[in-house]
This record gives sequence, C-alpha cells and structure tokens, in this order.
Amino acid sequence: MRCYLCLAHASLLLVTLLAGCEGSSDGSRSYWVGGSTVPTRDIEARIIATVFDGKETEIEAKMRDMTQLTDDVFIYFFGDSDTLRATAADSSAAPHFGDDLYDQVRDYADTRKILKTEYWYSGNDFTYTASFPGDYTGRTFIVSLTRHHGRLSAPASLATIPDAFAILDPVNDQSYRLAVDDITLTWAPAGLTDHMSVAIDLACEDNLRFSASFDIAGDPGVRTLTAAELAAAFADIKTPCNGPLRLLRSRPGSLDLEYGGGTISGRQERRVRIALAP
Repeated sequence: MRCYLCLAHASLLLVTLLAGCEGSSDGSRSYWVGGSTVPTRDIEARIIATVFDGKETEIEAKMRDMTQLTDDVFIYFFGDSDTLRATAADSSAAPHFGDDLYDQVRDYADTRKILKTEYWYSGNDFTYTASFPGDYTGRTFIVSLTRHHGRLSAPASLATIPDAFAILDPVNDQSYRLAVDDITLTWAPAGLTDHMSVAIDLACEDNLRFSASFDIAGDPGVRTLTAAELAAAFADIKTPCNGPLRLLRSRPGSLDLEYGGGTISGRQERRVRIALAP
C-alpha cells in the first residue's frame, strides 16, 4: 500500500536548466538528468503497452540510471538529441497525434506530434507516454530508443498485447465496507497463461489517496479479495473513498539487449469504479 500525491506538469522542465532534485523521508533522493549524460548500458528501462477497456492503447516508459544505487535518477530525453518511439508492427493505421514516444517538446522530424511528459511530485519521476486510438489486442509494439552524440541506440524492444477479457462482477459503483465486506471479482474468458493481477486506487474525502495491488494465482476467472486482505491493505483509511478497481492481464516482452536492465510487457486493463468506506 502506498499513499501519494501526484501532479502533472506539462511545462515544468522548460524552466529548469540542468537537473531536478528532491529528497524523501527515507533519506534517499530523486533526480532527473539529461539523457545524453547516461550510456545506454546504464539505463534501466521499464516499458508497458496497455489496452484500456478495449478503447485506447497507451505506451508508457520510465528510464532510470541503474548505476545510482541509493538514489532514483530518472532520465530526461531532450527532443533534439535522443528519441523514444513506439510503432505498432504491421500497422496500416493512419498517423495519429501523439502516436510516437517522445519528450514533452516537439519532435523535430515531425512537429505535428507532441508527447505529454508526466511529473510525479513524489520524486521527479518522469513517465513518457503515447496513445494509439483503438484496440491493438494481439498486436506487437516496437519501442525504439534512437541516440546521438556517440551513444548506442536500443532499437528493438518488443511487447505484444495479450487477449482481451471483460469484468463480469462487480459492476460500476458498488459499495463496500472496509474490514466487513469481501470483493468478489469475476471475468471471462479465463484459463489463459498470462499473468493476472488486481489493483485498487482510491481517493478519499480527507484528500488522501491510497493504492494496493493483489496477485492472482493463474487465470481462474474469479478472485475474492477478503475483508481481511482489504483491511490490511487500506489500514490507514479514515474517511469514505472511491476509485477504480483495475484487473490486469500481462504478458512479458523482449527488452532490447543494449539496455542495462529493465522490463517490457503488453497488458490488458479493465476497470470498474467502487466505493470503500471505513
């Protein structure tokens, strides 16, 4: 479980000269650094390609300097130097605003495409995202990092979107009492080999936010989150809360070997909105 406050800044970096820094309660620090200062072999890449409710497909990437053992140092790629790009393999779809993975500034090869960069207040955590309209179930995405200034590129990270499914229960806007009620989740089709998990993200009346994740053994088509599990995960909740319950089906991909480490995966996400009261 974690409690966090997040804030998106579309233009924060435009007024910052070199790097950002922020401390945390455990003494560690979070920074961002310009991508040209970090060799590709020192980059830990975490990339996810997700279909949301069968309507939109999003690519998300976080790049971290893995040589920093005590601090989180996230990498900021400037639009005129290094470029992250996502391409749907064998795609015949027309180009779409934001369908390539870049920094928040314009890509100088095609100024019609701009990427949003999200900034998490809890630690200079930059998330690069790009959206493709529609459902790309079964399709493979190629996420490439093209580098300049003598740095090695990482052109071939691959993620395939797993099979779709639907949440059968609960339906939207069901209410539960913390430490009293179970939440029984059912979905179909089931019985596949991809990894399943559940996440709940709650916003509460006292303006606090809470998140918790729960594993699923196999793909049985049903998972009961017991009252005891929920009470342990959300022990700090003091006021009524609501938010999405997200069911995830994930499939590991193949990360380009030029990176020093990391993961890439394809994912299906379905969600319903729930209410949880203490």
